[in-house]
Amino acid sequence: MANIVWLKDANNEYSYARVVGFLSIIVNLVWRLYMGVGDIHTWPAAIVGCCGCITGVTLWAFEVWRENKKVSVKLGDKEYGAKLGE
Repeated sequence: MANIVWLKDANNEYSYARVVGFLSIIVNLVWRLYMGVGDIHTWPAAIVGCCGCITGVTLWAFEVWRENKKVSVKLGDKEYGAKLGE
């Protein structure tokens, strides 16, 4: 199997949140390709139809927040940052 580094955490072990998040996004996208998007006409149907992707992105966001307590973004010549916790 290929060396999938982005699924590993700082301890060089596979992270539950990253693996499950990745799998839920892939399964949801394959399911959407199979079922199509013709049955999505309302916001609740769209949320239910994309719940795997929403879950995957949420798990990835929690994992990033857990490992990176300081986040910074550079826009132009200024850098903006936030400290997310202890």
